[in-house]
Order: sequence, then structure tokens, then C-alpha cells
Amino acid sequence: MASAIHTLIAITLLGSGGLSVAADVGGQPCLGSWMEGEAEIDGLVFGANQFEHQLDHDLAFTVERQSYGWQVQMTKEGRSLPTQTRPNGIPPQQTSGVPQTIDYVFGRDVVPPEEMIVPGGMIAPTVEPQFAASGRILLEIEEQHETEYKTRNADVFQTGYLDFKACVMWNVFPREPNKAHYNGAGLPEGIARWKLIAFEDCGLHETQLLSDRMFSREPRQQAVLEPDLDGDGATDLLALTSGPKGLTVHACLRQGRQLRSLEPASITELSHDFLEEADFWHVEYGAVAESETGDLSRAPDRVIIGIEGASSQIVSLEADGLISDWQGD
Repeated sequence: MASAIHTLIAITLLGSGGLSVAADVGGQPCLGSWMEGEAEIDGLVFGANQFEHQLDHDLAFTVERQSYGWQVQMTKEGRSLPTQTRPNGIPPQQTSGVPQTIDYVFGRDVVPPEEMIVPGGMIAPTVEPQFAASGRILLEIEEQHETEYKTRNADVFQTGYLDFKACVMWNVFPREPNKAHYNGAGLPEGIARWKLIAFEDCGLHETQLLSDRMFSREPRQQAVLEPDLDGDGATDLLALTSGPKGLTVHACLRQGRQLRSLEPASITELSHDFLEEADFWHVEYGAVAESETGDLSRAPDRVIIGIEGASSQIVSLEADGLISDWQGD
């Protein structure tokens, strides 16, 4: 394994605490893509202690004490991964003032700083993480203070405090779906592998199988739709599933990998028979509105499911789950 590339910054850490994945770090949500895991770390720390925060997939975010400053590092199964500040301009820049943000990349594809700039002044594309156990860190320093003391023996002692946030995002692919979930029938051909895995991560019950029926009905249609059902700006997933009682609808929300199903009151409306006859579906994108201050916001998306020449239904997300309403006659 390649030796780790270390980056020092003058901060002092003691402990950590987890926050919602949707909170902001460096002015942006701590929310990766469907192919990434993410974790936000928030804390106010004191003293000259080592900091470690365990993550999923055998990863850990650590900050270790050095003679001067601290070393920000990622490890996998206890082994250091190359960790390097990400270039921001030529030469690389860091934000100044408070809060200060520092952007890192980590993983086996991270290259030393002297190799980041290629002829022509462009940043080498290899600094972008592309493999499992690689990713990026956004560290936001909200407030810090560092004090240096000298002992009678002329030894240098550093102490201080830091108010910080860190957003860590890492690739979780390549991965293979759980083929046993489909009882040897084979994976549905019209659904991308990552979407199958996303529903596994959301906790889809083993008796429910993702169906590519809508893709089979009309190849131009997606077998799994990608609406923003909760209006958080991240793409969610909505799919038909087949189970012991027939076809039904499930959604997998990107934030928190949460599974949402139709409420019992809606099942009689968006019935299994209706879904068996459905010819089309599509995303109805939420309307964009402008506030008095000029800020733009978009309402959550909805999904239209219908039968050509007959009725259609609107599927949307409420606090407790999915609901459906008739549209037209």
C-alpha cells in the first residue's frame, strides 16, 4: 500500500459528536451521491488529545498530534489512506477568516502535491476519488485558539481549543447487489445495479423485489424514477415492487437512506390491479417560487402513474409515507 501523504493544520481536537447528514458544512449540505456514504462530525474540543471518529465500511477519520499542528488522516481497517488537501486554484488556496474551510481528498488514487499540476497549468484529474474507500473531507473551522508554552526544561507545549465541523464523504462502490434477494430468478435487466443496491441499503424487505415492469412496458421510460420527493434538493428513488400481494410502490429517500411505502388508506386507491394495468409514469417537477428576499425554492416533486385513455394517480410524500390521489376521471 502506498505510504500516506500527511497534511498538518494548527488545530487541537478532543472529541466528536454526530449531526444530521443534511446540515451545512462550509455552506453546503453534507450529503453525497447515491454512490457515496457520508457523515458529519461536529465538536468543541480542548487540549492536546488525539481525535478519532469511526465511520461505516471500516473507515475512520482521525486527527493526530504532531510536534507542530495536527495531522488530518483517514484510515481503513487501521491502515492509513493517502490524505491530501485538494487544490483550489493555481497555486492552491485556502479560505481565510472565520469560518475557515479546508478541502481534502483521500484514497489510493490521491497523488502528491507536486504531481497535481500537469503541463498547461491544469489540475491532474487523478485527484478526484474514483474507487471504494476513497473520498473527500470538508473541514470547517468555526473558531480556534492555539497557545504555546515552554517548560523549565525548554520543552514546547501546545494547548488550545477548536470549534469545528467536518463532512466526510466516501465511495462505497464497486459493489454487487444481493442476488439471493431475487431467489435465483436473476436481477431485473432494466434497473441499474446501483439502484438495486440503494434499495437494499434503504431496507427493502426480502419479500419485495424491484420490478422493471414500466421499462418493459415502454423502453423509453425509466424502471426506477428519480424525483426529489422530500424537497431537500437531493434525488430520491421511486420504484414498483412485486411481492406476495402483487405490485406496490416504494420510495428510497437519499437523506438517511430511508424507505417509504404507501399508507394503508392509499392502497385501495393505487391498487395492485391499477399498477398491473398502468402504461406510463413520469416525474412532475415541483414549482419554483421566489421569496420576498429573492431566494428561490422548489416544491417537492410528485409522480404521475396512469393508464392510457383512462385515469391516472398522483403519488407524493407526506410525513408518514407515500400517498396517492386520483387525477382525472
